[in-house]
Amino acid sequence: MGAVHGVYLKYVGLSAVSWMGNLYLTKDDFTNSTSIINSRSLLSTSCSSETFWRKVFVWGLAYSGLVNGGIALGFFLHRGMKLIGKNSKTGYIPLWSYLLYWPFYIPTTLYTFLHTLIGIYLPSHQVPVVSQVLPGMSLHE
Repeated sequence: MGAVHGVYLKYVGLSAVSWMGNLYLTKDDFTNSTSIINSRSLLSTSCSSETFWRKVFVWGLAYSGLVNGGIALGFFLHRGMKLIGKNSKTGYIPLWSYLLYWPFYIPTTLYTFLHTLIGIYLPSHQVPVVSQVLPGMSLHE
């Protein structure tokens, strides 16, 4: 059970990496002598495909930093399952939650998939795969 208490640190790290990526991609926008003009350019519309996708990526990283930071805080405080729409009795998570909180679900799903593969294909590591959601409630029922 000790590992569960530190699970929020993954999301702290993800949040920090997202913010660092965001800052790296926008550093030129804010360090030039015309920084006011360049920082406003992040909000402006542009015809350039490269500029558009760069802005999408920058805003996606900022959003990821906020979402994962909020999730980390929720894990730490043991609060917030209702914010992601999770049903406390059935464990059901609605589609809107996956769409809204994609920066949380994508890395979590990838991590769980890789964790499972390590447990299956590397017998020396024998990582136990989660099999019980609540006492008496198996995932395989």
